[in-house]
Amino acid sequence: MSTEDTRLAAQSGNTAIAETFAPMEGYSADDMSGKEGITAADWKPAFLAIAQLTSKAKDETGDAYIPGILLGDIYNTETKQVFGKGPVEVQLLRHRKRAYLPDENGRMGEEIAWDDPRCEWPTEEEKKTWKGKGKPHPEGVRVYDWVVLILNGAYPELAIVSFKSKSFGAGQTLAKWAGSIQGPAFIAKFKITSQLQSNDAGKFGVFAVETAGKPSVEQAAYAKKIYEQIKDKAIPTDEQVVDDAPDGAADEAPESQGGNKKKDKVPF
Repeated sequence: MSTEDTRLAAQSGNTAIAETFAPMEGYSADDMSGKEGITAADWKPAFLAIAQLTSKAKDETGDAYIPGILLGDIYNTETKQVFGKGPVEVQLLRHRKRAYLPDENGRMGEEIAWDDPRCEWPTEEEKKTWKGKGKPHPEGVRVYDWVVLILNGAYPELAIVSFKSKSFGAGQTLAKWAGSIQGPAFIAKFKITSQLQSNDAGKFGVFAVETAGKPSVEQAAYAKKIYEQIKDKAIPTDEQVVDDAPDGAADEAPESQGGNKKKDKVPF
């Protein structure tokens, strides 16, 4: 097993973390002592999230606080690495579609089928008789989850990106592009960025995606290895990650195209 199989911790902006995982004089980077059997299947998932006005990452009194993080910044929930507005360059490994009914706090509640009619946007006739909270919108929420390898650090890092609410259109775009790849999903690279938007609920950040060409042969080979290790593992859902839009943002239909329209032609 390659030593890279165990290198699943993020490369952080924190110098102390970077030094912790760096090689040490007198020891081989390929020495697996004490790490026998550790593979990508043992990973504690990180999530890429966007800092919103109510994000725990902005709460100075909580453990999730990240000093200096700004509204709309993309960050790693596990390592607290901040990527600014991006881009975060990734390879795609796995995909999941899911849907749920929000609880009384707007968080993930009861899981429902993707094709549940409660996820459909109301018709013009239904809007006229709408009695729910805010503007007419579906009762259910659909989500695209992608397991990715982040390529911004010194070595690839596993993470999950969830596209929902006003970021749902970017998830649709990514699914379309992934389906156009002539081969496995990880033989292409994509860039994930954050864009600030606003509505009656205030300002908030949403994900956007762009194509980014091909990975190196080494990157593709590594991604294939990690994919084989995690392909049968359940994809976690972090219910504590703050939604990628504030209360009320879901009252408006997501854009059907979440990517850069100039790059809509898929170069695969």
